Amino acid sequence: AVHAVGVDFSPRMLSIAKKKLDKGLHGPASLALGDGRLLPIKSNSIDAVTMAFGIRNIRERHQVLSEFRRVLKDGGQLLIMEFDFPSHQFLGQLYRFYFDRILPPLGNWISRTDYAYTYLAQSVHGFPDEKRFCAEIEDAGFHITAVKELTFGVAKIYESMKR
Repeated sequence: AVHAVGVDFSPRMLSIAKKKLDKGLHGPASLALGDGRLLPIKSNSIDAVTMAFGIRNIRERHQVLSEFRRVLKDGGQLLIMEFDFPSHQFLGQLYRFYFDRILPPLGNWISRTDYAYTYLAQSVHGFPDEKRFCAEIEDAGFHITAVKELTFGVAKIYESMKR
């Protein structure tokens, strides 16, 4: 039987997650308030850890990756999805122009903020490239099994297993 556990440090995000769970997840699931640097989960108890579009916002990445390793069972799987830039030269240049010049002001205007999409661009630019992030994952005790590009490389899924 599968039991999903969602952890977030934001009570507001957990409230949103609870509403989504109530709408249609079939199967056992629970939510917990917690910090990725010190998860409220027993060591060696989880089969898989996933994180989507969040690791780039964490300064203490090594500590968080090590914590993911702590809670995973031997051979457990880590899946991290994060933004990146297309490696194809022309497509990459076109996307960077859009991402740097069009998305921040348009996204900020639509969302009625003056920071959200500006921060998004800054955080993606500040995140390590694929080679360096894979090295960080391996330094935390994982073996990279695959890196999958989504939407021409705009996002990537880093798949690894606990060593």
